[in-house]
Amino acid sequence: MSTTRKNNLAQSLQHAMTLWARGDQDAALAITQALFDDAPANEQLALNHSGLLLHKQNFAAAMACLERHQTHAALSPALLANLAIAYRGLDQHDRAIETGAQAVQAAPEKISAWNAWGLALMAAERYDEAENVFREGLIQHPDHALLKHHLNEALEKQGKGDDSTRWSPIGSLLDDAHAFSKEGNPVAAEALYRKAVHFNPEHPQTQSRLGLFLMRFGRIDEARPVLEKAHALNPRCPTTSHFLSLTYAEKPARPNGAYIQQLFDGYAGHFEKHLVEGLKYDVPVVLSKALLDRLDSPHQASVLDLGCGTGLIGEQLRSLVAAIDGVDISEKMLEEAKQKGVYQSLHQRDIRDFLNDNPARWDAITAGDVFIYCGEIDDIVQSAHDHLNQGGWLAFSVELCGGESYTADPTTGRYLHSKAYLERILAPRFDQLAFEPAVIRYNGGEPVEGYLVFAQRAASDGLAARTDVDSSGVG
Repeated sequence: MSTTRKNNLAQSLQHAMTLWARGDQDAALAITQALFDDAPANEQLALNHSGLLLHKQNFAAAMACLERHQTHAALSPALLANLAIAYRGLDQHDRAIETGAQAVQAAPEKISAWNAWGLALMAAERYDEAENVFREGLIQHPDHALLKHHLNEALEKQGKGDDSTRWSPIGSLLDDAHAFSKEGNPVAAEALYRKAVHFNPEHPQTQSRLGLFLMRFGRIDEARPVLEKAHALNPRCPTTSHFLSLTYAEKPARPNGAYIQQLFDGYAGHFEKHLVEGLKYDVPVVLSKALLDRLDSPHQASVLDLGCGTGLIGEQLRSLVAAIDGVDISEKMLEEAKQKGVYQSLHQRDIRDFLNDNPARWDAITAGDVFIYCGEIDDIVQSAHDHLNQGGWLAFSVELCGGESYTADPTTGRYLHSKAYLERILAPRFDQLAFEPAVIRYNGGEPVEGYLVFAQRAASDGLAARTDVDSSGVG
């Protein structure tokens, strides 16, 4: 197969997986069916198409797909495992057991093969044999969550279970689901999230994680009852509450600070790698350079970095300005920033509270990808103005929306701000405004459009006239 055809095939399969994750299973299956019909001997196509059919519990179609592939090529161990699952779903127990055993014999390193064999024996109510299969599988894979869980089920069926065997695989399932999601396999991720919910529907985290996954792919109507259940089980979770409000098209003017803190405390350890490498994030570099170009005497300037995070902007500015202070709501993000030694001071505060309580002034205030977590920012803009020295600059980034105001994206939980809204709140307070179009990040491979915004406080205390600098044509 040529490189071009391989690339086209990979893109088509990824498109099918994305459609599936967005809830359009029929369209996804139409793509994989057409690809498989064109090349029924291709193992990857047989694996993907049969896998989607099994997720949909269309066992007869999955069996037909795999038996058709078998007329062109021997079934690989992974395909044998899928065929065993199809036979089990059709109550063809003997064939399921035989096929599962073949998969294990061919590839004992494959966990899917052990599960397929053991579960086929469970379906046939041959629990003692299933117990032995799962025990053998755990010799090969001693820490695997599902093998442990299925062994426990086999023991329970035989009356051998006790408190020491009643072990829950939920934590491992959620971790594996998250890993699959990061790897770009949303189909496997969703299956594991749903399996975790199936094992314990009264666990708030399983419901919340599934609901957030569905929100990410725009399946809002499906996510709403899941998040409602999660909220009922744990009404104090700020993340669940935030996204539940978005399912009803609400846009909290000020999202719960605990949600932002929870988000970034969990994000801190891998924040930079994910953002810079994974999402091609270069706002700190571009924003800092454009700000330095606007400062009359950068080496004498003091800077306040709002929502400083791990210190990406601080790294860009520290050697070029007199001093830089940072404030962030996340303690763990600040721990990362502190290690860089680029800030004169660091403060763990909500940025609104910090500005309200601090009398100091700076020559520049930055907010790189901060206002996307703030909603309505009229008050922050006013406070920033009051904390700038005359002639000082406010520099920030926003994700862009149309209209006259701001909105919240239910798939990300982030806020988008229109140019009209920004002009309305900035123009009365600042002398010069500049809107520079920028790609803020990439989301699912697609560029997220936004602005880098620069606003200068007037050199005098009077109400300022405004000069608008904008050549973007965006918005």
